[in-house]
Amino acid sequence: MPTQSHAQVVLNHYQKALAFSPQPAKIQERIAGLHWMLWDIPQAMEHYLQAHALNPQAQGYHWRLYFGLQRLAGLESPRLLEFCDRIIEIVEPNPHHHPNWGFTALLLSTAYRYLEKGDIARNLLHQAYRAILEPNYPELIAQAWTAQRKRPPNFLIIGVWKCGTTSLYHYLSQHPQILPAVAKELHYFTGETHWQQGEIPTDYLDYFPPIEHPTYQTGEATPGYIIQPHLAKSLRHWFPDLKIIILLRNPVKRTISDFYMRQSTSDPTFAQTLDGVTHIDLAKVDAIADQLYTDLKTGTSWLQCLLKQQTIIQTDINLNLARNLAFSQYIRYLPQWFEHFPREQILVLPSEDLFQNPPATLQQIYTFLGLEHHPLPEYRNLNPRNYNAISPELHQQLTEYFRPYNEQLEDYLGRKFNW
Repeated sequence: MPTQSHAQVVLNHYQKALAFSPQPAKIQERIAGLHWMLWDIPQAMEHYLQAHALNPQAQGYHWRLYFGLQRLAGLESPRLLEFCDRIIEIVEPNPHHHPNWGFTALLLSTAYRYLEKGDIARNLLHQAYRAILEPNYPELIAQAWTAQRKRPPNFLIIGVWKCGTTSLYHYLSQHPQILPAVAKELHYFTGETHWQQGEIPTDYLDYFPPIEHPTYQTGEATPGYIIQPHLAKSLRHWFPDLKIIILLRNPVKRTISDFYMRQSTSDPTFAQTLDGVTHIDLAKVDAIADQLYTDLKTGTSWLQCLLKQQTIIQTDINLNLARNLAFSQYIRYLPQWFEHFPREQILVLPSEDLFQNPPATLQQIYTFLGLEHHPLPEYRNLNPRNYNAISPELHQQLTEYFRPYNEQLEDYLGRKFNW
């Protein structure tokens, strides 16, 4: 991660580049990304809005603006409502202009919700669902559309990052009896702690199709849910019939893939690699992991935990890798789900099964959800990432590091993963 002084040098470079760059939107995006890395979220939002104004067709800005609103809310920023107003002003709610209209609607509806205009937010989502569903489900819309959705999601894919959740959700969304949420990852429960107050989050239900029909199912896939303490208890209380799907990947491979995914969102000037790294300080890793989960269990929001970490993670590769390693300690996070949900409502699958034999793995999931098998014309792996293999020495160290965690996991679940 960059220090303030190093970041300022790069920012000055980008500011000069704006004077002659033929692609100013890209430069604004780079400036925004650098502020994002430094957790200066208001400045990042400023530049993402400028980038969007210069290139309104770029859907990636909608993702960043959405997560920016979540971060501002989670950190209780006094500028949250200001940015909500500006996003509503600049982002056009027109499905004909935005191919990914569902996510645009998610961004706009979130802004309206923070402004306490729930009816407008709900109407935007309903417009999005009509645009998404009408081409393939015109009769269903005519017969089962409801102005106020009350039916909860049927399933959640809760984890883990870089384990194939995007591919799996893409496959499931092609089943004729599954109506997808407005976006794959809603992150409703990761940005704030308001949901811990005990009331059913009725606005959360608005993010699912307003269809009341027993034949059809819906759900979302937010990998970060798995690590959120207390969430399993709340979900079980609100949605007792909810089914939980968990993908677990070889922890060494998941860690490295997650590391490089997060590096890809960094400013390229400060991106790190594991090339040439043969050993890391695992004591630092365990300290970070223990502190992270302790903070989460006390009710600290996920975003506040990340902000706390950013103050100590600078250019130390050990600390930069620590969070990725912590999230591969699956046995830390699984028990709460089995403590609150019956085992028959939880399906844990190795990611390797999904990668190597998607049809057979999907058959397991269809059976779990009570759906008929639905073969797909292709099973394309989404979000693949290419990076150099880590050194044999580092691979061996990480394999030994995860061995006791993996053994505890296998004992807990009563199955072998052969990692």
